[in-house]
Amino acid sequence: MKTIGSGPLEFEYRRTSRHEFKEVFHSHREAEFTYVHEGTGQLILEGKTYEIQADTLLVFRPFQLHRIQVDVGPGRPFIRTPVIFAPGLLKPYLAVFPLLKTAFQKITETGYRSDPVYRLKPGNPLPELLSRFSQSGEPSSGEMNESHILFLLNFLKEVTRMPGIPSPEIRIHSDHHDRAEEAMKWVEAHHQEPVRLERMAKALHMSPYHLSHFFKRATGTTVMAYLQATRIKHACMLLMQTALSIPEIGARVGLPNSSHFCKVFKNEMSISPHQYRLKFQNR
Repeated sequence: MKTIGSGPLEFEYRRTSRHEFKEVFHSHREAEFTYVHEGTGQLILEGKTYEIQADTLLVFRPFQLHRIQVDVGPGRPFIRTPVIFAPGLLKPYLAVFPLLKTAFQKITETGYRSDPVYRLKPGNPLPELLSRFSQSGEPSSGEMNESHILFLLNFLKEVTRMPGIPSPEIRIHSDHHDRAEEAMKWVEAHHQEPVRLERMAKALHMSPYHLSHFFKRATGTTVMAYLQATRIKHACMLLMQTALSIPEIGARVGLPNSSHFCKVFKNEMSISPHQYRLKFQNR
């Protein structure tokens, strides 16, 4: 089995969780494509909830806040193959493939509408492509080489040519999911402001108790944890894309106390805002 990590391309064939799978709301600067071999559950992304099942491809644009929930237990493993890389990595190679470049931009760039769950049809070549790459004899150091670039180009070609996808019919609709989606949209619109549960509940026409109950049931986490993840997502984007000072970024994401912002950021990202900016500006 090939595993590539700690470099511009992250790939792990048939990553398996058999006894436990826990994930918090998070985002990252790379694009992520995860093929689900086995497992059922749900994906929560940008205020919407989607069903996860075998033979689906999950697609996350850079900085999309998301969480996967899967019921793992005896005889119910979660097996997936993630392919994670910065979209800019392929920029010099896509220049000679204008149609592929345009299709890739529609999937990975903001400003385009694209659902995150692709249901593969029988006979789709994508699983076989992942399997062949996992069995190749190329080194797994994480350094990019010709085989990695060719794999990514072929992978993207298959992703962008799949007919009948994305599949909006697999959206989950229920009362608690619909209410949680309203709450997530409210957080996205007001994360830069001081937020109290009572104010949010009043805006959504429910009690704080019912807001907390519906949100926890639908997402597996608390409203305040989701608010914090949303603020950190926007902070990461501002650190990478602007020259704003760290105190100003903290203020813009609803954490005006600079020392508190730095503490929260480090707890979430394991590095300080300054280290995060330096790390990705040097790439």
